[in-house]
Amino acid sequence: MREPRCGISESRATHVFHFLNDFNNRQIRGAIGTKTLLRMAEKKINGFDEKQIMHLYAYLVAYEESGIGKYKSTKAMLQEHPELLEIENFVKIVKCNESNAQEMIGIDFKSLVNEIYHKKSNGNHLLSLLAHLRNSIAHGCAVGHCGKVLITDFVHPKYKRPMDFSARGCIEFDMVKYITKILNKIEL
Repeated sequence: MREPRCGISESRATHVFHFLNDFNNRQIRGAIGTKTLLRMAEKKINGFDEKQIMHLYAYLVAYEESGIGKYKSTKAMLQEHPELLEIENFVKIVKCNESNAQEMIGIDFKSLVNEIYHKKSNGNHLLSLLAHLRNSIAHGCAVGHCGKVLITDFVHPKYKRPMDFSARGCIEFDMVKYITKILNKIEL
């Protein structure tokens, strides 16, 4: 199977295509208007351009299809999927700090590079990082800034109160692409 330039398999690229196609259907165009859709296409969303949004969506698809969320420990995940050992080395690049919500409020995470603060993870920094990145993207809290992804995750995403932070941090956008590439190696 040929791998497209964006680094995802054809089947996963098909998911991305259908997602974007659904977004462009008549019902949505009718609800918000064609001109609004065209303006949305011209500008960035949360600081991400169209290509970056495709990579973020590819990460979500790879995360969900890989089943990473079911694991309670990195050790159990690596026993079942040794091909993910490359991601474990990724955690050594990203500085993971355990913190509480109160301490996270004062963090200027725009100045951070490859560093994340999250609530207690029982030593499973890798799984915590992957889950918080997933949640931040899925809940629309991830923000693009100077080639980085600013991660914000909440305990209760519905309310989005600062006291409910479960994670805040920043990783380089290329790291998201790298993780996606590794997650795509998992054989389902």
